Amino acid sequence: EPSSDQAQPRGDAAGAVDPVTGMFYLFGGDVGPVVSCMASPAFSDETWRFDPRCGRWDRLSPEGHPGARARTAYALDARRRRMIVFGGRSRARSTGAYTVYRELWTLDLATGAWAMAPAQDDGPVARANATLTVDDATDAAVLFGGNTSTDGARFTPRNDAWRLDLATLRWSRVVSDRSPPARQFHAAAALAGAVVVVGGGDSNAFLGPFLRD
Repeated sequence: EPSSDQAQPRGDAAGAVDPVTGMFYLFGGDVGPVVSCMASPAFSDETWRFDPRCGRWDRLSPEGHPGARARTAYALDARRRRMIVFGGRSRARSTGAYTVYRELWTLDLATGAWAMAPAQDDGPVARANATLTVDDATDAAVLFGGNTSTDGARFTPRNDAWRLDLATLRWSRVVSDRSPPARQFHAAAALAGAVVVVGGGDSNAFLGPFLRD
């Protein structure tokens, strides 16, 4: 029967659909309410699974998992049935500096178990609001852009790109003579061996104008 307990309303969460079972997996996000038009962020570390066949939510309780965070970069590694989550941000109080992460985690969709990849000193710096895009043709994922600021009142966008080897979970920098302008909140998708990036915002992303390239 449909579950009586289910995930709270939230934004800025990560999610993926298991290509074998069709179940949807949800992680983290901002569950804080908006009061008098003012956000009051509250970050979740929950992992949920939704079965669309019966409309049922189940909260998973893995022994080790990422801490509470939102605005992660995430993608589905369909070949290995896992969701990949990188970075994100959180803070314990309603004001003050954010903690920005550079951890790389994988969620095994067959078992519901999380695992953190070994730290890599020469990998991408901590950030939120980036994109992570899987290219099945090369068995790799590409991380692009994001925000490194810990100050909730300003953005520090990036335009660096990183390749994640999905077989080894090792990062390598993508070097290009021409890179898009720094951005966050953009959209990205894989297409014919390339990653297409569109839109987003720069350091003026609170009010715009926004990017249309």
